[in-house]
Amino acid sequence: VGTVRNHCWKCLYSKHVDLEVPGDRASLCGGLMQPVGLDYKGKKGYQLKQKCLLCEKEQLNILAEDDKQDNLNLFLNLRI
Repeated sequence: VGTVRNHCWKCLYSKHVDLEVPGDRASLCGGLMQPVGLDYKGKKGYQLKQKCLLCEKEQLNILAEDDKQDNLNLFLNLRI
């Protein structure tokens, strides 16, 4: 539905590939992005907050539509 998932739908981790803006793929870090929370922004809805385990950069990622259904237990354990 107009968005591409950048995180694993099972564990919600991803690889640190974006540097400045989502989709730029300019980061050389390559660390694991750990899910650390949820945020809610009007039009974007719920966003997954992740933090890199190597460089500690934090970023938000829009959730894919089926994330909410596929892994509800993981979302319930994250803080808003």
